[in-house]
Amino acid sequence: MYKLFFIFLITLSSNLLFGSSESASGKFKSANALYNEANYDSSFAIYESLIEEGNMSFELFFNAGNAAYQLDKNGKTILYFEKAKKLEPGNEDIQHNLLIAQKSLIDKTTVEGSSKASERIMGILSRSPNYWSWGTVLFCVVAFALFVLYKVSSTRRNKIIGFVLGIASLLLCLISLVLAIVQSNYIQTQDSGVIMNQSVTLLNAPTEDAESAFILHEGTKVELKSSANGWFEVIYSDGKIGWVNESDFELI
Repeated sequence: MYKLFFIFLITLSSNLLFGSSESASGKFKSANALYNEANYDSSFAIYESLIEEGNMSFELFFNAGNAAYQLDKNGKTILYFEKAKKLEPGNEDIQHNLLIAQKSLIDKTTVEGSSKASERIMGILSRSPNYWSWGTVLFCVVAFALFVLYKVSSTRRNKIIGFVLGIASLLLCLISLVLAIVQSNYIQTQDSGVIMNQSVTLLNAPTEDAESAFILHEGTKVELKSSANGWFEVIYSDGKIGWVNESDFELI
């Protein structure tokens, strides 16, 4: 058990410290410079290439959403703003930009004003994607240092301080670990998505010849209910349910 725990911490630390390459960082800075020069097409292309390479950060999604907004790409704008919001649910900037972007959409949702309970909870619990991951590493290091103090101290007073504070730090480390796992699961769970094409007819079944259910437009966010053979069953904010082809839809 202890061995698995420390293997997790080592892996976690490596991912946090070496997750982004210098090349990706350089491309991101270049895209930012192009955006500041109002070269939105080129900056957006770089942001998207970074995302397609598997890079993930609040700043990357946030800037990609801003560039997409300048290019009137409603689908990409909402998609990347929602991805950014997922990483930092409590960030006021992304909340503000999402409200502005939603004004350009044809389909006006009825539940955007009240976020889901999971979003509210994660907004309270964390301010960045690695908030509790870093907390786990920090408390673990502090606990280790305090237990070393306990072992090497020659006075009873220092031993008590080292032991008591070490136990407290270890408990905080475990709590942070649990919250880091909860946060990771929240980020990785894909339970909603965005309509990506200008006008999409949702169907009553996951086949091309099924009857039409209703129409949604680019940038509309829907909740994911199920999936089958390249189709997604989704729920619109007013309770309508229909199937959309994966070519017209992207998961958040």
